[in-house]
Amino acid sequence: MMVKPPLKKLENQVDSKYTLVTLAAKRAR
Repeated sequence: MMVKPPLKKLENQVDSKYTLVTLAAKRAR
């Protein structure tokens, strides 16, 4: 039962996703 997901894990996921998007955008240019 996960009422409150661990913020650190969530932050890490968002961070890695954001990094991937940024890298992809830089490569597309």
